[in-house]
Amino acid sequence: MAGSVNYISKRGLLLDNTEVLAALADTTAGTVVTDTDLSSTQHDLTGVGTVTKSPVATGSEVMGYSGFSVSDELQQSYESELDFGTGDFAIKIWINNTASSSATLFNRAVTKGGILIRTSPNGGIETWLSSNTSLTFIFTWPAGSIVYGTSQMITLTRESGTLKGYLDDALVVSTPHTANLTFVNAFSNIGNRIDVNEPFNGSLSLLKIHKSALTNLKVKQIYDSEKDMFKPNSVFTQVGLSYSIDLALNKVDRSSKSQVKTAISLGGNQETISHRQDIFFDINERNVLKSELPKFRSFLDSVQAGEPFTFDPYGTIASPDYPITVIADPNYTEKRTDTLELFDISLKVRQV
Repeated sequence: MAGSVNYISKRGLLLDNTEVLAALADTTAGTVVTDTDLSSTQHDLTGVGTVTKSPVATGSEVMGYSGFSVSDELQQSYESELDFGTGDFAIKIWINNTASSSATLFNRAVTKGGILIRTSPNGGIETWLSSNTSLTFIFTWPAGSIVYGTSQMITLTRESGTLKGYLDDALVVSTPHTANLTFVNAFSNIGNRIDVNEPFNGSLSLLKIHKSALTNLKVKQIYDSEKDMFKPNSVFTQVGLSYSIDLALNKVDRSSKSQVKTAISLGGNQETISHRQDIFFDINERNVLKSELPKFRSFLDSVQAGEPFTFDPYGTIASPDYPITVIADPNYTEKRTDTLELFDISLKVRQV
């Protein structure tokens, strides 16, 4: 008897409708012509020259964008939602820096100035914010913050007049800041500076810009949801997309009997407790290819905190029959068969 599971992996971009840009999140290697903006503004980036996409790790579905130079970069034309004024905002991006230099992550300006985030030769990350015609140094992440050849999450956010810089999920620098960051007709560059040549050395991924602040807790949530996507064979899901898995059903218990327990005290008081018997489904999938295990493990990881998902014990993905909402039991069995490339996996789910 067949069964099917549909789920949305938590290993994806956490979009909360405050984004004004969510890009560098494609899952296909190649040359960038247009990079889709997953935010509600839907203002896509344009590849200038030859910017390439390749997996951030062996077998990973997350792409790193690289190949930046004086004539190779990503651009976004003027978007008014990126005019932050004196209010809150946040810019988050993953980097994998491969060489020490002054190299641009993000720059937004008309001709020069504006917002500039770049690496420095000492392994720090500098923030420059000012007017349309000049730049003012604000602060830097500590020297040696960058671990070359390693994926790291960089976040710059302004919250209630305080500018903060995060490395991964840790706050490392902050200062008061209330300057006006509205630059009418400004465009954005990713991977190189607008007025001079400072191309980024390495790859960039998963850029998000918010017209609101990211709190300490929110930065940690984003980091926790994205960090494993930079490991080998990691699975990545853009928000709104889902994975489906067909499973073999091993045993089904659809009993709806109630369990009743009665207790009588010495004084004659009687207490009866009645509750519905839980309905469990035992699922067994045999001869799973070793290459498919990372996707299945990602699915299990995405529901191990009690997240409900849809399970159809009697139908298939193509022909659903009895879809119900279930949660996964914490116990999961994975056993290698006689060959090195095939595995048997089993788990139990409970109807909710």
